Amino acid sequence: MVQKIKELEKRIKILKKENEILKKTSERDFLTGLYNRMGFSNRAEEIMEEYKKESQNNKFKFNRNKIVRNLSIIFSDFDGLKKINDTHGHKAGDKAIKAFGNFLKNNVRPIDYVCRWGGDEFAIALINADCNQAKLKIASILKNMKNLSIIFGGKKINLKASFGSASIEDNCSKKGEILSNISFENLMKLADKRMYAHKKSSR
Repeated sequence: MVQKIKELEKRIKILKKENEILKKTSERDFLTGLYNRMGFSNRAEEIMEEYKKESQNNKFKFNRNKIVRNLSIIFSDFDGLKKINDTHGHKAGDKAIKAFGNFLKNNVRPIDYVCRWGGDEFAIALINADCNQAKLKIASILKNMKNLSIIFGGKKINLKASFGSASIEDNCSKKGEILSNISFENLMKLADKRMYAHKKSSR
């Protein structure tokens, strides 16, 4: 009986470990190894819930330091992927996507999250970063991206992208403004809208 219990406990531990591996795999993009849409959304929504909870506590004057003071989302569209695929083939496109994803990961802090949202779209969650810090991060990424390229088939392919950002406390344009309806979906929509404005102005 004791032996059977031990075997059962061992089996449960193995199943838990397998489930953890499956969950981790399901939240990762197969090409870049970054978070996929589901994994990124889960992390960002957890952070936003913590922000709401702590804001509510502060409202009732609970004396404790806030862990989550803000959250900024940077949304990015990798420019010219279709042209790369049409001109050089999908292997070149895959190489470009991986290079761009790796570049983004190397240009944020370890506490931040980088995601391949889908296709040629990427997203970054900047933890405790306000809208000014998000804008500075975009400026830094664009500066570092000037020399970003891949070599495929002996040819150099320059990589470009457009960016837009939004923050929970989005007070860059209007002092003290906070999103009227705080949700991950609204934050993504606003960052996406600003990204397209950047893309349009860059043409």
